[in-house]
Amino acid sequence: MHRSFSAALAAAALSTAVLSLAVAPASAAVARPGNASGPFRVHSYSGTVGATPGEWAGSSAQICFDVRGSHLGDGYYVLFVSDSGIQWKAHYYGPKNKTCSPWKYFGGNFRARILPHGNADVYADIWLYYN
Repeated sequence: MHRSFSAALAAAALSTAVLSLAVAPASAAVARPGNASGPFRVHSYSGTVGATPGEWAGSSAQICFDVRGSHLGDGYYVLFVSDSGIQWKAHYYGPKNKTCSPWKYFGGNFRARILPHGNADVYADIWLYYN
């Protein structure tokens, strides 16, 4: 009887493990765009605009960034601009890590820009994704 109880316990443990694998959410796999440029280091002294080199997107693009620096409490804008104008703009205070714009659909040249306010001294690593 002891042997059959142990075998039943082992079978139950195995079926629970298999079941947890079957219903568990997908691991932390992150979808990555097919094309990536960068990272580009952008440094914006107070009152100036730092920008990445331009890239060309056939149909859509996204920018992702990490921002650090000093006096970030004064704020700064991160802009995603294309030939047809501003595609996305966000105003931040303080550092940002692993932040991305939404995907924007257009065709043409695009770049990321940083516009600091007041005494903000912004350092950014920026990735440009496109297809």
